Formats: sequence, C-alpha cells, structure tokens
Amino acid sequence: MYIDLHTHSNVSDGSLSPSDLVGLAVKSNLSLIALTDHDSLDGIEEAKEAAKKATNNNKPIELVAGVEISAYYMNRDIHILGLLVDETDRILNGDLARANQKRNARNEKMAENFRAAGIPITIEELRDRARMNNTNENNKDTVITRAHFATYLVEHGYAKNTQDAFDKYLGEDSPFYVNREYLEPRKAFDLIHQAKGLAFIAHPFLYDFTVAHIEQMLKDFKALGLDGIEVFHSTHNKEQEDILLKLAKQYDLLITGGSDFHGDVKPKVKLGISRDNLRIPYSIYEEIKKKKEEKYTC
Repeated sequence: MYIDLHTHSNVSDGSLSPSDLVGLAVKSNLSLIALTDHDSLDGIEEAKEAAKKATNNNKPIELVAGVEISAYYMNRDIHILGLLVDETDRILNGDLARANQKRNARNEKMAENFRAAGIPITIEELRDRARMNNTNENNKDTVITRAHFATYLVEHGYAKNTQDAFDKYLGEDSPFYVNREYLEPRKAFDLIHQAKGLAFIAHPFLYDFTVAHIEQMLKDFKALGLDGIEVFHSTHNKEQEDILLKLAKQYDLLITGGSDFHGDVKPKVKLGISRDNLRIPYSIYEEIKKKKEEKYTC
C-alpha cells in the first residue's frame, strides 16, 4: 500500500481538479493521498467526495486534509505542511484568507511590472484561465501563484518552459519580482495545531541551506511545536534522505513524504513517486495518524 502526502490541485497551482487528482491516485495504485494546496483548504471537500466514490483493488481511497503554508525564516520562504487538519476550522480558514489577500496585492504589483515592460498580463486573465480548469463550482477563487504567471509566459511565447519562466522572469533577482508578506513560523505552527493537525517542514533541501542551517531550523522550529520533517520528496536524493532521517531520529520528529505533484506545471514529477521511482509506504502515515491521536486525545 503506497501513499502520497504532498500534492496540489488547481485550487492553488496544480493543473488537475481535486476530483481528477483522486482519479489519478486510483490509476497510480495509491491507497491514500493528502491534498496540500498552498494557503488554501478550498479543494478538500471536493477531494473527499471524490475519494468516497473511488476504490483501489476494492478498497476505498483515503483523503487526508492538508495545507502548505508559507512562512518567513532566515531570509527564506519556508513551506510548512499541515497534515490531518480540520478543514472546517474557522481560525485557520480566516488566516489563510487574509494571507491570500496579501498574496493578491503582491500579484497585482507583479502584473503591473510586467505590463510596464510590455507584457500584458492581468490577474483577471490568470484567474479566468484557472477557473476554466476548476470543476468545483463551490470553490472560492483559485489561489494565484507564480506558477500561473509562468504558464502565461510559456503559452504566450515569452519562455520556453516553466523553469525558463522562473529563471528569466519570476526569480527573486528579477525586476518583475515583488516580495511577499509572510507569516511568522510560530503563527503557522499555531494555526495548524489550532486545527488539530500536525506540522512538518516541507522539502528542507530546497531552501539552499547547509546541513548545519537545516539542523538549526529543526532546533528553532522544534521549540515552536514542529512535529516532523518531509524526508521523502521528488527533489531529494538518497544522501539527503539519509541526512534527514538521522536528524529526525536525533530530534524525535516524525517523517513524511510526497511527490509534491502539480500535474502539467511540473511534468517530470509523478504522483506517488518521491525520487527514482521510490514509493512511500502506508506505514509512514500510520505513525503520523498515531501521533495525532496521542496529541489530541483528551
């Protein structure tokens, strides 16, 4: 039984609807996936409804409610995964909505920068395109991210592919880039725990940190309530996994793993595969679920 605890739908910056993502999980022979859209829980209801109707070898597909929250630490945009959260939690949803208001303001400024340079991007056009791919009429507006800008730039001939778009136009050293206003890590952890979820650092080696920096991050975040680390990820190699496994044991942290699947946005990343066709066993989720039960049983 294999799982994927890090996936995205078109509610944030993936290309598949929550329902289609569940359908692909069936085709990929997965028994469980977590939907972890950026700063949004709006796709969870649709995904759960689809999961109720889906089966794999006559067994139901499990859908874990999750979210990927951006926070600021050591001059980096750090992503914190919340798993097994209550997607109806009013406080979490309220703060995510406010975070997206700030994201929207930043997106408008970026679009203005492009238009000033003769590239006629509008947020309305990006949102309309995203809505065309969104099958859930009850969903709120799709979270617009830099991936949506990248898709536009590729489709209109300004970039060869998504990576080229990020390299030329969307990186932090680009004149089009606008800094985001992020949550403090403590706030992100508090929100996840308020919603009775568990908090994990996503893909620790994607932040250009040394191992010493990662270890310091674990120490700092452990003091804030960190529950675990994403050890298995599509960008991690075997050596990096071994380092993270050792650190997880040293600091008594859970481990998680996922593909970070985005569909067409990251075509080389396959659902249910962390790296080199490595599959993630269900036993990892069992440990996470056990920890949640221990943590929140009164």
